[in-house]
Amino acid sequence: KKMYDYTFDGAISAGAGDVNGHWLARDTAIYLNGPWWVANLYKEDNAVDGVLLADDCEVAVNPTYEGGKGEGGLVTTVQAFLAAAKQDDPAKEAAVVKFIKYLTDPDHVSELALTSGAMFFVKYEPSPDTSVISQKLTEVANNADFTILHVNSALPTAVSTEFPAAVSALVLGQIDAQGFVDQLQTAIDNAA
Repeated sequence: KKMYDYTFDGAISAGAGDVNGHWLARDTAIYLNGPWWVANLYKEDNAVDGVLLADDCEVAVNPTYEGGKGEGGLVTTVQAFLAAAKQDDPAKEAAVVKFIKYLTDPDHVSELALTSGAMFFVKYEPSPDTSVISQKLTEVANNADFTILHVNSALPTAVSTEFPAAVSALVLGQIDAQGFVDQLQTAIDNAA
């Protein structure tokens, strides 16, 4: 609830386009997005009076609830899964193992992060060529005491579909904590 004191009216149920627009216009003090968006902070056409958005922002962990599990929580999402099936051909099996090791090697992860804007679950040191904001995001990720899976990948579809409306109602004081839980449970029950 506290976070919404520092953002624009309508932020509770706003979609990505609204949120991004208000952030670029500097109408909000808190912006929750991921590393894929960092390049936009450095674009000249997003500057105001010659000041890049990157020069006006700082990286922080998501606020955690009082008495929470730790100081350094991080909300994460899985963008891709890697899987390798057992191979009958030893040469193919060796190639698969070599490929997975390559992809998870911290030096290669750093290179992939620099070129893609994505972040990875492998701890790594960012390239010196990485933007300051991306370096700070990597530091936060590397030092996070724990991670919380993003609601879309951690819960059933019925919950992630109903979640924005339930959060809106909770933050606006239309329901209490139990009402929030009940609203999500109703969505699950109706989906069954």
